[in-house]
Amino acid sequence: MPENDLRGRLGATGQLITGILVVVLIIIILQNILGYVQVQSAPPGWQIIRPPNEVSTLIIVNDTVWTGGKDGVVLIDRLSGTRIGTPGNAPSFGYVRQILRDRNGGIWVGHDGGLARFRRIMEGDCACSRSTVLKGPPPCGTERWHDRSRD
Repeated sequence: MPENDLRGRLGATGQLITGILVVVLIIIILQNILGYVQVQSAPPGWQIIRPPNEVSTLIIVNDTVWTGGKDGVVLIDRLSGTRIGTPGNAPSFGYVRQILRDRNGGIWVGHDGGLARFRRIMEGDCACSRSTVLKGPPPCGTERWHDRSRD
C-alpha cells in the first residue's frame, strides 16, 4: 500500500511539473509571436527604430534625434533612421529622464546620476567658448561634455 501512495504522489508531482512547463512554453511562444507582429506590422509611412528600446524624452537638433531613456542617450540620424555615435567623451548615463537644448545650443541631459551638459564649440564660436560650466576655454572645433554629477 505505501508503494501505491508513493507512485500516486510521484505521478501527481510529474503532472504538475509538466503542466507548469507547458504554460511557460505557451507564454514564451505568445510573447515572441506578439513581439514579432508588433515590430513587423508598422503601418505604411511608419518606421520602428531599435535601439533605443524605450524612450522617455527626445529632442531634434538639425538632422539628429537625441533620445533618452533606460538605454541612456541614443542618437539617431533623422533622415536615415540609423543609430549614430554619441559625440565627444560622453559620460556613462544611467536612466535618462530629460534632454533639453538651451538657447546657446548646449544639450542638457538629466539622468539618474545628476546633470550633464554637452557643448559643441565651432570654429566661429571661439569668442563665446569660455564657460564656467566647462571650466575654461576649450579649443575651437572640439566637442566637450561636462558631467555635473561628478563635481
